[in-house]
Amino acid sequence: MSSDIVSVIIMAAAALGFIIDRVPNALVAMLSICAMVWFRVAPVETAFYAFSDDNVLLMAGMLVVSMAISGSGLALSFGRAVKRHFGNSSAVLIIIIYYFLIFVFSSFTNNATAVLCTLPLFIEIIVESGDPERYYEQRFVQPVSIVAHCGG
Repeated sequence: MSSDIVSVIIMAAAALGFIIDRVPNALVAMLSICAMVWFRVAPVETAFYAFSDDNVLLMAGMLVVSMAISGSGLALSFGRAVKRHFGNSSAVLIIIIYYFLIFVFSSFTNNATAVLCTLPLFIEIIVESGDPERYYEQRFVQPVSIVAHCGG
């Protein structure tokens, strides 16, 4: 069987694994990479090259920092402090202020760092707004990365 057909089969199996969602997505991705190497579709050096990239290591580190911010209670404390300070102000106003802070923060740091370090804070602000379903939509959370990109 040609490597083209094997790669299409592996990619289809990976897509099915992502759709079914019974196995963690990271494991599906790793199994797909290993299958590409096993069936000699891609050499080992090429298949695992991305793991040595600085951005991958930065993202992994920032995910750890982000989880620490959430797990330590800092994000919850921050959300409550914002709620106390702004009181009954519009949550949209608070979100716009957050977008401005992300814009400034990403001017001095990597965009991924700005988003990953502050996203738990943003989510707690939304939860403390009293109506998380209304503000936790894609229309507020997704533009955070766009704002970060515009800043830096």
